[in-house]
Amino acid sequence: MVTCDFYLNNRIKTITNSNVKNCWVVFKNDFGEAISELCKVKVYWNNEAKTESHYSVKEFKNVLKNEKKR
Repeated sequence: MVTCDFYLNNRIKTITNSNVKNCWVVFKNDFGEAISELCKVKVYWNNEAKTESHYSVKEFKNVLKNEKKR
């Protein structure tokens, strides 16, 4: 499981799902009108180290592309 915080202009939407791609799909379906407001994304990886990663929108799109190739 991963948790993604989608930072918008004046709010944050948090979504937890099995992977980053599924978090993005839920965000697009539930908050698609706010995609243009997206500023950054923070991903909390539910691994043993409980790491978190901070991504610009461009970097996050690269993460999505790389995940699709797996």
